[in-house]
Amino acid sequence: MWLFISRRIRMWLLLTVLVPLGTRVLRSLGRRLERAKGPSAVSRNLIKAGDLAEQGAGRLRGKRGTGTRR
Repeated sequence: MWLFISRRIRMWLLLTVLVPLGTRVLRSLGRRLERAKGPSAVSRNLIKAGDLAEQGAGRLRGKRGTGTRR
């Protein structure tokens, strides 16, 4: 079935469904790990990975980041 869907629709599905879902999963895993065992490098990196992907999605939507870079 996946083979019969055009390339553009597959890319659209990946960017609109799977990437936001992945960022939510990464961030929630990081927060859950922090709550259970306290802050660690793994939990911080999971949260950062979720935030990084969300920033990239915001740039694609045309929203500006909150950073100081201009």
